[in-house]
Amino acid sequence: VRERRRQVGVLRSLGLLSGPIGWSFIVEAALVAIEGTAIGVALGILTAYNIITATTLVGLDVAFVVPAGDIAVLVAFVIVTSLLMTVVPARRASRIRPAVALRIAD
Repeated sequence: VRERRRQVGVLRSLGLLSGPIGWSFIVEAALVAIEGTAIGVALGILTAYNIITATTLVGLDVAFVVPAGDIAVLVAFVIVTSLLMTVVPARRASRIRPAVALRIAD
């Protein structure tokens, strides 16, 4: 959010209200959180499967179980936390005055 203050200043100087600017940051954070969570869950399941497969080669009999409920809780927690951490900076950036935002050096 901090890196895009200049862009926010340009949008505000063109007449865009602070609400849509703030929502754009929140939507972007949600999309990044969803993508990151999906990749993390997929890689986690793949890694767990490979570990279980390797243990069966050694002679251990371990079942591969994907606890869908636990994964759903973790996914919800990650997305909600990401959104909560975005709200305050998004509000602050969207309410910045255009003249102040345009004066900020890159």
